[in-house]
Amino acid sequence: MATERTGTATLLADGRVLVAGSVDGRPALASAEIYDPNTGTWSATASMPIARGIPTATRLSDGKVLVVGGQEGDEQHLLASADLFDPNTGAWSRSGSLATPRVYHAAILLADGKVLVAGGQDAGKLLSSAEIYDPNTGRWSATGSMAAERAGTAVRLSDGKVLIAGGSGSQGSEMAEIYDPGAPGPGVRRDA
Repeated sequence: MATERTGTATLLADGRVLVAGSVDGRPALASAEIYDPNTGTWSATASMPIARGIPTATRLSDGKVLVVGGQEGDEQHLLASADLFDPNTGAWSRSGSLATPRVYHAAILLADGKVLVAGGQDAGKLLSSAEIYDPNTGRWSATGSMAAERAGTAVRLSDGKVLIAGGSGSQGSEMAEIYDPGAPGPGVRRDA
């Protein structure tokens, strides 16, 4: 890579890999690079509109990449904004903002093409809240909160539900929860 980083890595639909931003222990970066496994080479691509440390990156159904939250500098300046990378043009654009700034959150593509962002931290406080991104409108909406505040991991299961497990927090590290996007009401959850 041209820049020393430990940022997010996202597999693009054409097999290339987008690496953007940085993670804990590194300064926030706006720059992004693409790895081409066919040639074994890295190339610079356009920079994000804002430097981001510890964001999440999720490839959407249309092939674009949604980069969410993180921190711009230190933990005192967390981000609620989101950016979209279009691999066809190599350009970034701004998208809607979260209601709550987040870092160390989980982000997962749902079966319907929306993105669930759950938990994380805001100014050092663990969060239990969750939000849904709709790529058709570029807007975020609240969904039900998790039972435990956590900065955990998430994976979409074969039935379309989402398992959110582990992470930091007094209860969150021992618990797992299921998010059911098809349940009546805003994001009904149950213990897993």
